[in-house]
This record gives sequence, structure tokens and C-alpha cells, in this order.
Amino acid sequence: MWIEQIDIRGFGRLSGTFRFSPGLTLVVGDNETGKSTLHESLVRVLFGFAKNERRRAAGSSIRERAAPWLGGPFGANAVVAMPDGRRLRIEWDFEKHLPRVVDLGTGQDLSADVRLKGDDTSIGRYLTGLDLEVFRSVYCLDQRDIEAVGRTDSLVRALQQAAEAGGDEGIEAAVGRL
Repeated sequence: MWIEQIDIRGFGRLSGTFRFSPGLTLVVGDNETGKSTLHESLVRVLFGFAKNERRRAAGSSIRERAAPWLGGPFGANAVVAMPDGRRLRIEWDFEKHLPRVVDLGTGQDLSADVRLKGDDTSIGRYLTGLDLEVFRSVYCLDQRDIEAVGRTDSLVRALQQAAEAGGDEGIEAAVGRL
């Protein structure tokens, strides 16, 4: 499975459309440009916010801290390509905690397949077979993880090659959008 595109209506400081190629996606940019926010929006479009993340603690909830900085709609839509060739559209209203999943090929609404008791959802588990914590430990690599890896010429070359082969948008254009 890979996320082809995410259309962010509002998530932290971000809004807009971001497209990704299959394989490794490397997001680079200056501090405070939205890299971590983009990463978190991708995770949340798959997993939403669990009940405990929607509860207030220490003044605000995890979900409230991800709300659009400038107000406006709090949501995102994503197109996900599945290994079996299906393409799914995930639509999220994070304010209401309301997801919708549609098979783009058939038009079938799969939302009932990903709803749990109450208002929780299992979109991420449905798509990946993993819970959020396992998904983060297996699929998500952040700056702290990278800093723990020693810098070598071969690593730099591998990351440059992955970034250059990644798609139709150059690194400079991606940095400019962030």
C-alpha cells in the first residue's frame, strides 16, 4: 500500500495537495516548514485520532494541537493504492472524527468495514494489518531516528538516488511547497 496523494484542507500549518511516488519518500526543508506536520497528517489520515488522543489533558488534546493554525476546515482526503490494484479514497473530517472510505474503482462505500464500537476507526489496521504503535515503529522514520545513524558517503548517495528517482517533482520544488 502507498499513499498516492493527500489533499489537506487544514492540518496544523498545512493545506494543499501533496503527491507521492511509490517507494521511499524523502521530505526535506528548513526547520518549521511543515515536514513533521505533513508526516503526522499522513499517519492521521490512516489512523485518525484515538479516543484518548481526543480527550483534553494539560490544556488541550493531541487532536486539538493538530487543528489548523489559522482556523478553517480540519480535514484531509487521501488516495491510497493497494497491492491488489484497488485505489481507495479516504476522506476525513477530523473535527467531527468522521471518516469515509470509498473504493474508487467500484464506488463502493467501505466505511462500515473500518468503523469500530463508538466512534473509533480501524482504517490503518484495515489497510496495513497494523495498529498505530506498530505502524509508527515499522514505517515511520523521523529526524531523531536518522540522526542516530552515522553519516557515511554511501548513505548520502543512497538517499540522493532515492530522492532523485522518486518522481516528477524535484527536491527544490518540494522544499518550496513546504
